[in-house]
Amino acid sequence: MSRAGGKRDTRAKIAAAALAGLALALAATLSGCDEAPQPARRKLDTQTPGEVPDWLPLGTAIDPAWWLASRRVGAPAPKDDHMIEIYRAFLVQAERQFQEDRRMIANRVDQTAQALAERGEPETYDSILDGFTSLADFSGRKMIFGQICQHYLNLRQRGETRAQALEDLRRAYPHP
Repeated sequence: MSRAGGKRDTRAKIAAAALAGLALALAATLSGCDEAPQPARRKLDTQTPGEVPDWLPLGTAIDPAWWLASRRVGAPAPKDDHMIEIYRAFLVQAERQFQEDRRMIANRVDQTAQALAERGEPETYDSILDGFTSLADFSGRKMIFGQICQHYLNLRQRGETRAQALEDLRRAYPHP
């Protein structure tokens, strides 16, 4: 082996050792660090404003279940209103079955109920949630809540009853 080749091998060994040492030092430093602080999670049921907004905006601290219970009666619902727990259970189930979060599902439920009421075919929030979560159970796949709402409204606008529309949705979104 030539002298130049030996120097290159030595340099390569030194560089490899230095990199290994640097990696060990970095690992030791990182393992000694505290994890980055996690952002504080909002407790959704803590904010009950004096007025009930028409829409739950992104980032709101308003509990969607409280909001639906309040929208149902047209005034801020007391925290012990039994409908809050009913809506919360539906929203938790729906959040698992649909791509949207509870806030957006609550907004879509309210929009759907309003659209039906404007046509003289009122439905309660819980009947809408019950029908759509049952449909998602039947379908066995994660669905898009807004898409189901729009499809349902289109069927109802064509003159179908609630039962007919839900049956048509079952046929449109069969179990895979």
